[in-house]
Amino acid sequence: MTVEPTLDEIRKRLGKIPLFSVFMWATDRYDAQELWTSEIMREHLAWQLRLEDEGKLFAAGPFDHDIDRNNRGPREPLGMYIFAAKDREEAEAIAATEPFAREGYRTYQVRTFMLNEGVGRGDAASLMKRISQPTSSTA
Repeated sequence: MTVEPTLDEIRKRLGKIPLFSVFMWATDRYDAQELWTSEIMREHLAWQLRLEDEGKLFAAGPFDHDIDRNNRGPREPLGMYIFAAKDREEAEAIAATEPFAREGYRTYQVRTFMLNEGVGRGDAASLMKRISQPTSSTA
């Protein structure tokens, strides 16, 4: 017979990992077909890979990638990314550097996200350790 865990036992298992999620919406300037092969798309993807290499990016990608992005409703986000930052100020600063947002093709909203459950807890905990370590400076 399996004994169900108590509420206290469950709470001890929660990850309680503070992350930030950024939802992105198209502006009137955004044209998916035109931008798909543009320099700004290369900059956007390189930006994401740089965040990944820095150990900050947890996940990123489009919503409903199989539908025409130009036919979305104005309140439907194009996609999102989740990353680790020391605080909200740093999270907002990172989001402001995203190439599509920086150039006015997308707007965004930064939201705090508490990762409690899921198989990604270990990876997210590793991200948090990496960003909390002091960076070594070269003399």
